[in-house]
Amino acid sequence: MEISDPVRLDVIYDYVILLQAPLYVHEDDNVTLKCHHYPRSSGGQTKFYKDNTVIRDWGSDPELHIYNINLAGSKGYKCTKKVSYSEYSGEASIPMKELFTTPEIKVTPFPVMEGDNVTVTCHTNVSTYRPETELQFSFHKAEQNVQRFGSSDQYGFQSAKLENSGEYYCEVSGRMIVKRSKELNIEIIGIDSLRPKICTSSSKTRTLTPLSLLEALFPWRGEHPSCTNQMILTCNTIIMRNDTELQFAFYKNGQKIQEFGSSHQYVIPSAQLEDSGNYYCEVRTSRNSVKKRSEEFTVGQQVIILEKAESSVRSVVTFNPNWDKIFTTESLTMTCNVRSPIPTDMSYTWYKDNNLINTGQSFVIINARTGDSGNYQCKGTKTEISDPVRLDVIYGYVILQAPIYVHEGDNVTLKCHHYPGYSGGQTIFYKDNTVTRDWGSDPELHIYNINLAESKVYKCTKKVLNYETSSEASIPMKELFTTPEIKVTPFPVLEGDNVTVTCHTNVSPYRPETELQFAFHKAEQNVQRFGSSDQYGFQSAKLENSGEYYCEVSGRMRVKRSKELNIEINEPFTQSEIIMTPNQITEGDNMTLTCHTIRSELIPDTGLEFAFYRDGQNVQEFSLFNQYEVQSAETKHSGSYSCKVTFSTNKLTRSSKELYIQIQELFSTPEIEMIPVLVSEGNQMILKCNAIVIRNSTELQFAFYKNIQKIQEFNSSHQYVVPSAHLEDSGNYYCEVRTLTSNVKKKSEELNVDLQGVFQGGIQNMIRLILSGLLLITCFLFIFYHIKFIKSLEPASKGPRSPRL
Repeated sequence: MEISDPVRLDVIYDYVILLQAPLYVHEDDNVTLKCHHYPRSSGGQTKFYKDNTVIRDWGSDPELHIYNINLAGSKGYKCTKKVSYSEYSGEASIPMKELFTTPEIKVTPFPVMEGDNVTVTCHTNVSTYRPETELQFSFHKAEQNVQRFGSSDQYGFQSAKLENSGEYYCEVSGRMIVKRSKELNIEIIGIDSLRPKICTSSSKTRTLTPLSLLEALFPWRGEHPSCTNQMILTCNTIIMRNDTELQFAFYKNGQKIQEFGSSHQYVIPSAQLEDSGNYYCEVRTSRNSVKKRSEEFTVGQQVIILEKAESSVRSVVTFNPNWDKIFTTESLTMTCNVRSPIPTDMSYTWYKDNNLINTGQSFVIINARTGDSGNYQCKGTKTEISDPVRLDVIYGYVILQAPIYVHEGDNVTLKCHHYPGYSGGQTIFYKDNTVTRDWGSDPELHIYNINLAESKVYKCTKKVLNYETSSEASIPMKELFTTPEIKVTPFPVLEGDNVTVTCHTNVSPYRPETELQFAFHKAEQNVQRFGSSDQYGFQSAKLENSGEYYCEVSGRMRVKRSKELNIEINEPFTQSEIIMTPNQITEGDNMTLTCHTIRSELIPDTGLEFAFYRDGQNVQEFSLFNQYEVQSAETKHSGSYSCKVTFSTNKLTRSSKELYIQIQELFSTPEIEMIPVLVSEGNQMILKCNAIVIRNSTELQFAFYKNIQKIQEFNSSHQYVVPSAHLEDSGNYYCEVRTLTSNVKKKSEELNVDLQGVFQGGIQNMIRLILSGLLLITCFLFIFYHIKFIKSLEPASKGPRSPRL
């Protein structure tokens, strides 16, 4: 917690105090002033004045009530009071504070370019003693109200247009007080007004004017950039039908320099003079059914010479001796310094109070006069003009000298210097009217490792000619390096991006040799220790890399911390899912697989590419089309399908879960059979093509082939009949079955048919008859002898024998 502001208390020994007032009075407050008399004395009537004019005549009430006070009414109050039969007076001014500061209007981004989303902010600070004050804000353009009073301190418009340009101001209202900001001219810069550049190694630029579809683009914002060696050609076109997939090619001087592909840009990382020429592009559909060509434009017709160093190097003025004050009659040398390497043809000019006074790298003041006091600057022919440096030439007895450039962390010497030729005695030093070093013979005060808190008013008193003479000085403290600012590229950050976090700070141009160390933190955890690199990065960003980041910069025992930056890693697309339509597929159906994902609004329509796989094998390469189609599906198309989605910019790739698809048979594989099994010459032969229909509503057609030659066209009959077969009807037969639409067709295996002749058939029949007769006789004989053998085993039936005696 910081220390509070000081509050003054006056203790008075007198009959009347004017005026007792509250400690903190703000605009629009109701204020009571009390004409207070000394305790134990009898007080009578009271009269009040403002600016010596009576505002309330004699009365018994010692208090004056002021309603809705304003800054104009906060001064010149006086009261007269009768105390112990005498009249006594006193005066007071009310220490008025602003309830809130005069607003300042700001715009982001700046400058504003056509198409930007613009936010205008009305900035004000509420008094720390009235934090509960509720403010209302309104915004105006060219004296016309564009947003009425409300609690929001922001006004914005999407996709800025040129007509949004104008003079804007805002008003802030609180407790019946209304304050208005200064006007801010917001100029919308048209895209067509930008001049892209190609820089060569000799710091020359080429100006390109965009024509039709093809234009050269250089991404930059803010002040005009220093030359960039990268040139990007973009082939722009408007798609009328959203599902149209385009390909782009680029040409230079009639020669193709980039084949047709999905990228609409051609990038030259480091442009050279030989890259000048006539460029155009072609756009075609993926099936090459439509092709269009842009007009040509010429790179290199206009050449602008730039002094590259002028935009980046600033001159610095130094004094010798290094003091901000000198006496008249003393001498001093000023030098115009430029960071090396210094061009051999560099020339210098000097300015005093913006007036040209001299040339050359050094400027010498001899026998200085008070008229030499002023602000000095210098400029080299290829550098920016330096910051002004103040020199004061004094005619007096004592001056307190300080160096012209003092930075936090410096060891500083202040010198209590007396006029040349006079004898100087002892010296005493003060800081903010408090003695920091008592009387001594050393005219110098040494301050070690100075900080901003120590850079206030110093004073010295010195005895010169037996008189004590004083002089004051304020040390013009400069930051050794600015408070760092943390930045992230790219922005916004998408999952899979290679991310660079930069800790940006500016070293004082007067201390270019300062070595800095940088550290990075995420959620108060150190992620990169102090080192010389001002960058921290991570490859292929993941969602868990999101968080609050800040950086620290250390230099010469100074550590400064940036504000926190919330880096959010955005998903470019959701987890993919493969979807089949229709839900069930039978042979002959058209099957469509869709790789479904939700694309982030942060990436372009053409930012995603899709690929499809069956059983781990690629069936459709990466393309902008998120569907895979199979015309007239077959059972061989069954399998486990998956898809992959990749973000073309950073190659982030995700795979869907597998989806098993079974293609159902419409009818079985046909089988061919012959009736009868054996056919002789002259007999009827019937060939049947048998197939089992899985879907009852399916109508089939059949065709028959002999020795690969079709012998019966497709029709509804599944039979082929030869009424009287001949030997030449022998051969290899098969049949084909198809649906009415021919989208499913299947073939049987071959059947070999070998017909027998008539004679050969008669002999065969006779042999069969003889063999059958022999077999029948054999069977009868076997039965006859078997019965006879059975009977031979039975005993003779001649009656019983009598037993022997």
